[in-house]
Amino acid sequence: MGNTYGPFEESTNFFGNFFNYLDDCVIASRDEVYSTSELRKVGYDKPVQHLPDDLYFLNEGFTLPSKPPLTLSGKYIVLELYSSISEIEAKLEQLGQFITTMKRTYDYDVVFLPFDVNYGGEIQGKLLASSFDNITIYDISKPGYLDVSEANSIIKNAEFVICNRYHAFLLAIANNIPVLHFLRDVCGDKRYYFNKSYGLLKSVFRNQMFSETDFLESSLSEAIEHSIKELPAIQEKQKCLFNSEKVHQETILYERRMQYIEDNIWSSEN
Repeated sequence: MGNTYGPFEESTNFFGNFFNYLDDCVIASRDEVYSTSELRKVGYDKPVQHLPDDLYFLNEGFTLPSKPPLTLSGKYIVLELYSSISEIEAKLEQLGQFITTMKRTYDYDVVFLPFDVNYGGEIQGKLLASSFDNITIYDISKPGYLDVSEANSIIKNAEFVICNRYHAFLLAIANNIPVLHFLRDVCGDKRYYFNKSYGLLKSVFRNQMFSETDFLESSLSEAIEHSIKELPAIQEKQKCLFNSEKVHQETILYERRMQYIEDNIWSSEN
């Protein structure tokens, strides 16, 4: 698997012992930003391979249905967040303005997509449903989880995505959907999410000029304000990046991933 490593901080000694114990293990990173240097900090000096995130290339069997499992008649954007209830309550006025502007100015409905039950998104969705009558909440309460094919289909058919989670950001980028991803604090700063998210951008737009500030925001407030003021510009700029150069780079990443599996998994089984 391609993974993200660090920041280790106070756990440096533990992870130093852990990684340096793995004599016969091949380590692969899904970013070329901080992960390799973090591994070096804990004394891991073996080669580190670079692979795309495993979710980036979904098996076709998991991507059905092609149409979103929604009953909306028009176009929509996806909102995904799992911020604390207190943080969302403090932003309700701004969220209300965002939902109203998306409909009145751009004729986009807003669909809230919880990625997990309880405080992983489901309860946040219930708060938004009780606060606004012009937002659609995707219900995951019956299955008790969000099916990956449904998540992919909903995002794939959206006009725009604002998200808190890295994997919502990844599905948007993989499906060429304009997106703003606001980074969550981990260990007191945003290095962990920046590492993953900028690492993804750097991988898929390797041969193109891009600015991470066109995709990444520091907070929900900044993401909402940016989208209210400049949504068409955001969409146009990002769509220009979703071109043949990206397709070519994805082919390279896919071939690298399959070669890695062949070299390190299938060969070991044989």
